[in-house]
Parts: sequence; C-alpha cells; structure tokens
Amino acid sequence: MKWRILSSILSASLVVGIAAPGCGSDDGNSEETPTPPFKPDPNAAPKLVFVTNQSQTLSFEKSVDLTVRYVDGNKNDAGIAGAPLDYAIVGESGGSKLSAMQPRTNANGEATVTLTAGKQNATFQVSVTPPTNGGAPISFQVAVSDKPIGSIGVSMAYLGELKLENLVPSLYQGVTCDKLKADDLPTPIMTTSPALATVNDTTAFVALNVAKDYAVTVTAKVGPNIRAFGCVDNIEVVQSDETKIKVPLADLEWPGPVLGTYDLTNLLDFGGTLPESVELAVTILDELTDDHAPNGGCDMANEWYGEDPGAFITDFLMRQTCHWECKPGEDFDNCSQINHGWGDIGAVCQQNMTSWDGGKPRFFGGCGAWETAAPFVQNQINDLMKQYIPEGVLAFANMAGDLARAINKAKIYSQLNVQQGSDTAQPMTHRLVEMEVLLHDLKGKEHIYKFNLADVGLKSLQTNANLSVDGIKVTIPEHEFKLSYGKLIQYIYLHGLLPLFGYTSTADMIQHWVNCTAVGQWIFDKTGFASAQDWAQYCTMGITLAGDTLDSQISGFIKSEGTLKLQGTCDATDIDINNIAQTLSNGKWLGQWGEDAGSVGNVSGTFTGKQH
Repeated sequence: MKWRILSSILSASLVVGIAAPGCGSDDGNSEETPTPPFKPDPNAAPKLVFVTNQSQTLSFEKSVDLTVRYVDGNKNDAGIAGAPLDYAIVGESGGSKLSAMQPRTNANGEATVTLTAGKQNATFQVSVTPPTNGGAPISFQVAVSDKPIGSIGVSMAYLGELKLENLVPSLYQGVTCDKLKADDLPTPIMTTSPALATVNDTTAFVALNVAKDYAVTVTAKVGPNIRAFGCVDNIEVVQSDETKIKVPLADLEWPGPVLGTYDLTNLLDFGGTLPESVELAVTILDELTDDHAPNGGCDMANEWYGEDPGAFITDFLMRQTCHWECKPGEDFDNCSQINHGWGDIGAVCQQNMTSWDGGKPRFFGGCGAWETAAPFVQNQINDLMKQYIPEGVLAFANMAGDLARAINKAKIYSQLNVQQGSDTAQPMTHRLVEMEVLLHDLKGKEHIYKFNLADVGLKSLQTNANLSVDGIKVTIPEHEFKLSYGKLIQYIYLHGLLPLFGYTSTADMIQHWVNCTAVGQWIFDKTGFASAQDWAQYCTMGITLAGDTLDSQISGFIKSEGTLKLQGTCDATDIDINNIAQTLSNGKWLGQWGEDAGSVGNVSGTFTGKQH
C-alpha cells in the first residue's frame, strides 16, 4: 500500500525543556486577585486544559506544581473563575502526596496543586475532574524513580478532511521512521490504550530511560480501516523532563471509493429466449389457452380442437379410458401415444373414436363414449370455471406470461460486499438475496410477490472475485452463480401463483372446478357404457393426473442445473467526506445463462446500489 503525505503538513516538531521548580503559581486563593464565587453558566462549553506538562517525571521527594486551566469553549477559551476542581491520585503512588484535593480556579480559570514524590518507584496518574456536567476530566501521568528517566508528551497535527477516530500513538526505540510503515508495524514498546478519540487529544509515555533514539507513530482510522499515519523519530528523553512532540498525520492513499456492503437492485433481460426448463413450463400453460372452438366443437381451419381450458383438462379425463396414437399391435396398457401431447384432443375432431384403430379403450366403449362426452365435459368444465374465473383463458394466459416474465425480465435483489485492497484488486463477494415478480390473480389484478432465493433450495447464491476501481469507474469481473431455473419457476408457481388463486396444488384447484359425480352420471346416461361410479372415478383420476402433470411440468427439468454469469460496470457516486461512495449508479450487466441440458443465451441488464 502506498502512503500519500500532505505537503501542507510541516515536519514533526521536537521540543526539549529543562525541568524547573515551581515558583509563585497561583493556587486559586491569591490575595492580590480575589476569586469571585462560582456560578455555573448553562450556555458555556467548559473544558479542562493542561498548563504544566501532561507527563511528569520526579526523583524521590521532589515536588512539582500540577496546573490546569478551566475554560469556556464558547467564548474563545476564556477562563472560568471560582470553579471547584477535584484532584485525585489514581494508582499506587509509592507515598507521593498532593498538597490539596479541591482547589478553586482563579480569575484566569487556573488552579494548581503541588505533587510531592515519595521514596518508592511508581507510575500513576493524577486526575483532575471539573464540576458536575462541566466537561470531561483530564489526567497527569506521573513517574517517580531514583533512576534517570523522563517522558514524551504526544500531540497531533492534521490538515486533511477525513473524520479520524481511534487514534493510536505507539512508542519504539532504536528504529527510524523509514522503517515504520502503517501496514507493517513491529510490536511497540508502549501503546496508548484506550485509543484517542480525536486529533485534538493528547497523551504521554512516562518512565522512559534517558536516550536519544525513540520514535513515535500514530495510526488513525475511519471506521475499521487505517486511513492516516504519522511518525516522528530521533526523539531524546531527558532526565526528569517531558519531551513534547507533535506528530503530523497524513492521509494514506486509498483505493476507494468503493468499500463496504451495497444493496443492489438488478433488472436482468434474457432477450426473449428462455431456459429450456422455463420454456417447458410456459408451453404447458400455453396448452391451456391455445384452442378456442366454441362449445367444445372443432374448428379445423384454425386447428382449434375444442375450447380451452376445458379441452385441456378433458384430455386427461379421456386418457383414463382411452389411449390413442398407438402403434399396430399395441393395446391400452402399452400404447406408446407417440404423437399425443398433453392437453391435445385433436383425435376427437380428426377421427371416429368408435371405430378408429389408433385408439385403444380400457374397456368396451372407453374410446367411443368420448364422441358424445367430449363436448359436454369441456362445456361443463368451462361453465364451472367461469364461476371462479370469468375469463378463464385470459387467467391462464396471464399465468404463463407471469412465469415467462419472471425469468425473461428478472428483478433480483443482491448484496455486494467490497473489502479493502489495492486499486486494481479489491476482494468482493456478490450474493443473490431476493427476487420480485409481478403476478396476476384470477380476476387479473396485479400483485407483487417477493421471496428469499435461499428458500428455493438453489445450490449457489454467492460468489467471490476481485473488482477494480479507476477514479469513480468500477469494473466488476465475470462471476458465476449456480441456478436451477426449473426450481425457480416451480417455486413461483406453487408459492406465488397458486396461493393467489386460493389453492396449494393444481389438482386441488381443478377438483374445485369440476363436478366428477355429475360428469360420470351424464356420460353413463348418454352412452350406457360402464357405470356412473366408474366414470366419476375416471374423472377424478384424470383431474389428479392433469394437476400432477401441471405441477411437475411447471418445474421443467427440475434436475437440470443452470448457470448465470455476470460482469458489470458502474460509477461510484455520492462520495462522503471519508472518501466512501454511498451509492453505485449507472450500473450495467452483461453475461450469459446456460443449462446442463444444453440451452444457452445472453443476458443484459442494469443495476443500482446503496450502502447497506
């Protein structure tokens, strides 16, 4: 990773001072300047600042004045007079003591307490706490030792525009900044914990041996990522003194601006060509709508054999007592039905079912009866269906169109997760999440059906790759999903369409539309073959077959696995102050679909994205 140093930031400044004994510091009780009584100002923005060094290094029994100033940030840091401040030792002090515990600030807002070191080596803090609701406490860091030690006080400078947080100063010895890189830092001697909140915060490293080869680094984050870095080296620690340094922070070169998780809305177009499993489902529904001969008759000119959807269902009833398109020598049980498609009763119009040798009855009259019964059964089915579906053919046509459009004009919601990387390779994970389809109920009313793709039982909804970014131009490489289009269509049909109609299966739906007892009685009355109960049973068996055939055929080649390959481009837009795009715009997909059965086709589409 490359680092970009802001040219407007000056080199680190290193300030070394010699400790001097306190003299004449005002402890808040000066006789020369009377301190007015403290009255909290509800409009103030109070805060504590250090006057003496934040870190202090003392030899045994030495003293130092710990002075702070209490100011109002709303009034250009004007001093707040008369405020009681609480000083307290935090940690094991080794006998070190404070001269006072609660001084008041003087007219300039300053207060001072003298710390006298004990006779034991110790490191501890002296906290200073303002009045209740009067700002945050601050702490002096103190080291007492009979050895030659000192401290380093750390502040920071930053002229960039990022909102930095979680700033971590770290201390090293015997190494220079050219060996310290933000993405490969060695283990430090000390580090600041917890991390500092803002670039205006300060810290200190105390109880350091006197030496001239210290280095301090600062890493700063935006969210989970290190986005700025600074380093100062050749720092000298002087006995019993604080060496002050200011670490300049520079923005790191960042491969963004695409980072994080984006919710994508994808509109995919299969170009009018459907996977074979989907085509099969649409074809079987088309058979429910392609014959329009009035009153169940025959229109030979238009090749309309009966009137759908009654004609389609009648075919399944007829199959219970008569098989046709049989080869010579075949009977009902082994008839190959070589040219008899589902829902096709063309033979009733083209042949005499009472004498045609290509039709083989289950029993005497099993084929011939349909010469009379076929128109009646169609009309009864259509009449009954019209009670529930005034435009039955239109409803089934809408059903076929809904299923075809679900794939041909697919609307899929996905998530694109982009991780930190280089400008040419950022790891990405693309996961398909939901699908939305437009469906029509039996009255033709539109409904939006949205479902989780994981519920369909698809094998692979997630794939990984590396995208690249050039400025705001994002390139997503080709990546592949494993899909079963048959399972997808079956799920939409069974869980989306049928519940709109009020049913759980096609057989359940058709049984509700057809009165098999009436059908059986009428056929027996008109033909005299078999019995009314037998015909009613065959009617029920035919309806079950019709429903099962529809449900299974809707799934297409249910075991046929397919693929969806996509590659795309988009623009990173709405880039925030942290250089992260909040939206992805002008997204375009290109790709291919395929099925193991052999069918393939091209896919195009568009997408938009929004930070999750």
